[in-house]
Amino acid sequence: MGQVERRKRYTRIQAVWHVSDFVSVVGGFVLGHAIRFSPVVTAIVPARTEVPPLRLYFYAGVAAAVLWIFLFHALGLYRAEGSRRAVRFPVLVRSSVLGMLLNAAVAFFY
Repeated sequence: MGQVERRKRYTRIQAVWHVSDFVSVVGGFVLGHAIRFSPVVTAIVPARTEVPPLRLYFYAGVAAAVLWIFLFHALGLYRAEGSRRAVRFPVLVRSSVLGMLLNAAVAFFY
């Protein structure tokens, strides 16, 4: 495999990782809305006010996904050059904690 083909393959792999992370984060927000405001859960823990529209959770999920993808990309977690897992794990933990803190900060001011 030549240099150009290898670069194209790495770019495709990175694109799949970006899209899968985006779908996972947005899907998590939408699923969270579906679970929280399902009739089973609201029978146990009633909602304080009316049920918020799903589109607000969708928009929040898109904002969170963009934040996560930017953070993971900035810390080099989307590089496909193949570093060892032992090297990537501390970076993954660090970026996950930082992402949670940033999302909490954004949610606080929202």
